[in-house]
Amino acid sequence: MSERLFDALETCLQALEQGETIDAALARFPALAADLRPILETSLHARTLGGLPLPEGIQHRGRARLLQRAAEMREAKRAPRRSWLVQFRPLAVALMLVVFFLSGTGLVRASTTSLPGDNLYPVKRTWEDVRLLFTFEKVQRVNLEMEYETERLGEIGELLAEGRIEPISFSGYVTAQTDSQWTVSGIPVAITAQTVLSGEPVTVGTAVTVYGMTTLAGSVEAHSINTVPAGTPIPTPKPEDENEPDDD
Repeated sequence: MSERLFDALETCLQALEQGETIDAALARFPALAADLRPILETSLHARTLGGLPLPEGIQHRGRARLLQRAAEMREAKRAPRRSWLVQFRPLAVALMLVVFFLSGTGLVRASTTSLPGDNLYPVKRTWEDVRLLFTFEKVQRVNLEMEYETERLGEIGELLAEGRIEPISFSGYVTAQTDSQWTVSGIPVAITAQTVLSGEPVTVGTAVTVYGMTTLAGSVEAHSINTVPAGTPIPTPKPEDENEPDDD
């Protein structure tokens, strides 16, 4: 989905939430109306179902199947634009149905400042997945992935500043190392005897993904650390992120 079409979709969804009809919302984007209408009709129908909650297991399984199908479609050879949109439309409709069951655009906006462990954080991450799913231009997708990785770093910084203990994961570059603590894109990461490291050697400058838990000590206790494949979009560390960690 092009950036223009995605922006139009967001605008129309907000218009529906404010009480406008589908026709009134689509009047803003006559050239995109044919592509937007089925998504808006399905989302409006979902909002009229009384807010019935989907069982959590069904939510996760349905979302996983949709994202897997989308990944398969991205790998397939692209057909001409019109026939491709016709093929993609059922997936878009189904995905928007899941999104509206999970949240609605009001909750999406409210979730933008949520952190890991907050009630709205799954809504925030789901909407990020939706945006990535609908972004097929390579440069735009890389920019979004970089934006979200930067957001993860900011979230962890806030959790540490607030003294919250939450499970997290993030990717970054190792900028400093001692036996007991690394710095990964500005985040202090405690290495313990229980930390599982990938089989590949990790040195300063290596891109890694850290899975662990924030702690009251102001660092992330790493449960596992994996190296990141070459070409994965990861924010470049700032100069202030390259300070040596203290070795207790």
